[in-house]
Amino acid sequence: MAKLLLVTPDCVFYWPHGTSMERESPVAFNAAPELKAYLTAIGTDQRVDPQVFESVVVSWLRDLADGERPVPAPLTDLAP
Repeated sequence: MAKLLLVTPDCVFYWPHGTSMERESPVAFNAAPELKAYLTAIGTDQRVDPQVFESVVVSWLRDLADGERPVPAPLTDLAP
């Protein structure tokens, strides 16, 4: 079954059973602690353009997949 992850500058939303998202509330947690290091690395802690934010999220997800960052507790079933 597909899972769904939505990352916004403020919050990460996760539907473990993505295809039934209309019937299920997402697991949600604060995105700031997860993304802070990536924003700091590009020299900001402020809002960024959507394309820059996309790159930040891709970097974060790649690091999670490669085991370079700890997987946040709400996402442990996605751990490699």
